[in-house]
Order: sequence, then structure tokens, then C-alpha cells
Amino acid sequence: MNALYELLDYSKDETFLTFLHKKDSLDTPLHYHPEIEIIYILEGHGTRIIGESIENFDKDDLVVIGSEVEHIWMNNKPHNHDINQKFEYIVLFIDSSLISQKLFNIPEFRGIKDLLINSNKCIHFNKKSAIELKESFIKIANGKGFAKFTDTIKLLDKMSQIKTSKYILKNFNNKFDNNDDRDRLVKCIDYISKNYQNKIKLETIADFSNLAPNSFCRYFKQRTSKTLSQYISEIRINRACYLLIHTNNLIEEIAFDCGFNTMPNFYTQFAKQKDMLPTDYRNKFKTN
Repeated sequence: MNALYELLDYSKDETFLTFLHKKDSLDTPLHYHPEIEIIYILEGHGTRIIGESIENFDKDDLVVIGSEVEHIWMNNKPHNHDINQKFEYIVLFIDSSLISQKLFNIPEFRGIKDLLINSNKCIHFNKKSAIELKESFIKIANGKGFAKFTDTIKLLDKMSQIKTSKYILKNFNNKFDNNDDRDRLVKCIDYISKNYQNKIKLETIADFSNLAPNSFCRYFKQRTSKTLSQYISEIRINRACYLLIHTNNLIEEIAFDCGFNTMPNFYTQFAKQKDMLPTDYRNKFKTN
């Protein structure tokens, strides 16, 4: 499945598009769209990639994603182990052109306007704040008409007043030479997200990017602020964290399932990224 530029259907004649999804797995590829997206995870856990950010997500994960920012949520189901889980989440889409509308220039909308403008850095809300907003999300997901419109405005206003949120993208750069340039990066990240359990050769990924290996390395670093090996390692370590928390698999088994060929390399990369050993991480975060 190739990277996707998503076009939304506004035929419902609504200012804010809202969807409640219930799935057994997350199958949408890495994608981007002109709308600002707000996603609330009601049930499920895995890994999310937003721009250069690679992080695990869990129940009550709440994120605002800016216009044209590439993103994907992955359920990270292991090849050799059956982890049964369900995914339920609410997605709210906001036309980014609303920011320039006169309505958003009045004083009462200043906080909401700032929230939407800052969405280009992508915003994460902690679990406590998310839970406080959960019922509001469920309400608009089941709402319609003018009541849904006003409820959405109230929700955005509440979100704009939360001081504990944090920006996800530290090195936001949404400038591409052209659409082919953007599609090249999205295609590369999508390939990595689907093949990180196997050996990824620089020559292979550079070849289907139509770049020489050295040119690809420079290109990837410029667009993601990370080397290719750093990016792949982050995906693998985040998957390892997921398995340490949600399974009882042996650490050696987890390392190889995540694409590491040697245990010393796995321990080195894990300690470098998490400042602790895998055993300590499991003891600290594993749920009973």
C-alpha cells in the first residue's frame, strides 16, 4: 500500500467532520491531508509516527496534528504472537482555512485560533487532561447540526486553555521543493514502518527513492533531522517498549522480533534512547 494523500468528503455539509472508528487493526498507511486532525484513542495501543516523532500510544491518547503533516498509527501486532486487541478512536477534522475566517478574529476565539495555528508543531495532551475531555469528544462524535457545531467550539476552547500540553515536533519543517519531494519522503517512511523487523539496506531504500545512497542520506537527514539508522532504531526500540509492556516474551525474543541482530546492539540502543535497561523498563511500566 503506497503513501496516501487523503481527500475528505465534505458532502455531509458540516463545518467539522467527526468519525468514530471501531477496528480490529490499524491499516491506514502513512498519510497527510490539508485538514487539521484531532484524534482521541478510546481503546488500543501501539506506535504513532508524526513527522519526525516516533512514540508509543495507549488508551486516552489525545493529539492535534497540523495540516500537511505526515502521520500513521500502527497497532504493532507481532508476527509470532497473538495479541488480541481492539481499536476505538474518534477523529475530528478541521478545515485549516477556518483560521483566516473573520469569526476567528474576535477576542473570544483568540485561544482557539492560537491552538489551530500551533497545530503545525502537533500537540499532545497528557492522559489526565484527555480523560477530562473524553465525554466532550464522545458527545460531538454522536452529535449533529448546530448543537454539534457549538459543542465542538466549546471543546476547542477547553483544549486551548490546557497548560500541560506539549509540542510533539521539535524541528518542524513543512517545506518541500514540490509534491514529488514530499511523496518521496512519505514513501520512504511508509516502507520503513512496514519493514523495520527485517534488515533494511540503504541501497534498497535509496534505489526506490531514485537517489544515490549518499544523496539519499543527505536528503533524509534534512527532512527528518535524523539519520536513516537513527530513525530505524527509534521505531525498533519503540516496538520493543510496546512488547515489554504488553507481553511476557523473553527480552532476547523481543529484540530479534524488532529487527535487532545482536543483543549487545539492542541493549546499547535501548539504553541510549530510554536511559535504562529493558528489564528495568519492563519492571517500571508493565501493567499486571
